[in-house]
Amino acid sequence: MGGPLAVHVSRADDVPGGRYRVASRVLPHVRADGFPRATP
Repeated sequence: MGGPLAVHVSRADDVPGGRYRVASRVLPHVRADGFPRATP
């Protein structure tokens, strides 16, 4: 489980109509050890 999640949508002239480009990044203040470990 992760979060919070922020989504930003903006127009890009180099991406054909009807398509999306997805990019992600981790914010500098978010630490992985703050989330519980996933169990199989």
